[in-house]
Amino acid sequence: MAREWLWREYGLSGEKEPTQVREAICLLIRHHSFPPHAIDLDDAHLRLHRMAANGLLTPFFSIKMLCILCKADMLGRRCDDQQQMLDQIALCEEMAKEENCWESCFPFPSCHTRRAFLSGCDVWKEQELYDETWGEVVMVSGLPGTGKDTWIQHNCPDLPVVSLDSIRRSLKIPPTDNQGTVASIAREKAKEYLRKHQPFVWNATNITRQMRESLVALFETYHASIRIVYLETKWDTLVDRNRQREYMVPIQAIKRMLSKITPPEAHEARKVEWAWL
Repeated sequence: MAREWLWREYGLSGEKEPTQVREAICLLIRHHSFPPHAIDLDDAHLRLHRMAANGLLTPFFSIKMLCILCKADMLGRRCDDQQQMLDQIALCEEMAKEENCWESCFPFPSCHTRRAFLSGCDVWKEQELYDETWGEVVMVSGLPGTGKDTWIQHNCPDLPVVSLDSIRRSLKIPPTDNQGTVASIAREKAKEYLRKHQPFVWNATNITRQMRESLVALFETYHASIRIVYLETKWDTLVDRNRQREYMVPIQAIKRMLSKITPPEAHEARKVEWAWL
């Protein structure tokens, strides 16, 4: 709700700094309950590093900022356990400082080590791990009309593309119908490239973490390196572009997507980039 409101009503979209500010706000809202309860969580250290890694994408977010917000929230409350909660926030602060992720992402020795550690593998985060990947799969992410096809043409002109839109059109399946058949065909085509160690582009909206996680898990099973590129443009520009497309997506469908979208976080793949067109 906050993201959609900031995106459309306040225009925090389509450019680098407005997007970074918006997503920092959303991260602070999403994770504000973590610091007071961190010491009670078995995976607190991993979650701490995953959150801190988002500083690579938006400099306006850090564990330090998160703890400042939590302190302010707690000091504004009247409750019997206020001091206990403040003490636990202080313990979270110390944990982040000890883990060297208080103001920024931990300085991992390589992208490969960072991905392995943040994915939950039992590895030493200071060690540069052997890289067994053979090549890169590029996953583009973004609402319809954000310029995914244009970005692919300019940045990956020589790579084969698995496009859900193309499959959908070839089968004459409307974007509002069940997409199970489309997804199944796309996955089989991706597996053909993966088995041949052929880098390729996966072109779909990929607007939620759940969508992306299942695909990243599939691609990494074949020892591919994953690069997620999230694309965004201003709302009015998006609407105009969509209106001019040969295969226009209903605006109500795009609004529903906007209400669900979560831009990729830094821990979701070896490389995560945000771009604006």
